[in-house]
Amino acid sequence: RIMKPGGRTVPAPAMSERVPIPSAHSFLYASMSAMIAVVFTNPFDCVKTRMQLQGELMKKDSQLQRRYANTLDCGRKTFEVEGIRGLQRGLSTAIVREAVLNCFRVGAFEPILSVIHTDGTSPPAYKRMLAGLCSGMTAAFASNPLDLLKVRMQAQAEGANASVGYQHGHTGFISGQIRIFQEEGVRGAWRGASASVLRLGAGSASQLTVYSSLKEHLVGDGCADGPRIHVLCSVVAVFAGTLCMQPFDVVRTRVMNQAFDAQGRGLLYASPVDCCIQTVRSEGPAALYKGFAAHYLRGAPHVTLLFVILEQFKKYRPLDMLHT
Repeated sequence: RIMKPGGRTVPAPAMSERVPIPSAHSFLYASMSAMIAVVFTNPFDCVKTRMQLQGELMKKDSQLQRRYANTLDCGRKTFEVEGIRGLQRGLSTAIVREAVLNCFRVGAFEPILSVIHTDGTSPPAYKRMLAGLCSGMTAAFASNPLDLLKVRMQAQAEGANASVGYQHGHTGFISGQIRIFQEEGVRGAWRGASASVLRLGAGSASQLTVYSSLKEHLVGDGCADGPRIHVLCSVVAVFAGTLCMQPFDVVRTRVMNQAFDAQGRGLLYASPVDCCIQTVRSEGPAALYKGFAAHYLRGAPHVTLLFVILEQFKKYRPLDMLHT
């Protein structure tokens, strides 16, 4: 029930009678959902980053010993050497990054879809993909400085773990952002942006299309629109998204984490394309899927939590209370 002026209460409108969620609320709900979800999934993201950097530009037949045998071994050694703090490297940056990223990526998906599809019927797959592509690419570009710092902080390690990936030595979110802009400038803050844009564009187009299409199909077949459906759709959508974005993700991680000279030029890669070519030549095509298991283990619970929380926000619409 809703309280009216004078102390009167009236029944709350049925879900079907409610006015559409304002675009500003969609953006905020998406951001808040992602900020909650990343607290639980950041350890998997940290492991994924370290797995992607392991064996960087080493020949496939190299006799040098890898620090981590697999995803589980990476997680175990990170915890043994660095504790829970090691598994949560870059958490503060990840929280801010998720707020900015999903404000555009998830929050803008439905508003963009409503602009390009206006006849009231179910949107076709290509329009869903276009909306996901636009929202994802915009989100990636806007959040690139945060992505850059997050990758570098997750790569930072202690003891024997520090042998994997270049160690930038950032100490925190604010100091890290200041240092990046001071030492590398605006151009440096958007290092790897092209790979980020392609990564999230491909991931969002596939992930959001699969999620919204599968959910609509299941609900249309009589399944109850609830958490079970949201979880199932999320798990399937994440697998599709991870397959599409993984090569771009590996390239982005390596370009962002490499050392650079006084002129801001990368010491390993001249560009994301150069990184891709060098990686395939040195390590083989399979290297572009390094860290896939960790990526999916991070993505599945993250997107599941995000969409389950988001669906509850959309159902109960707590921001509507600000206008009553």
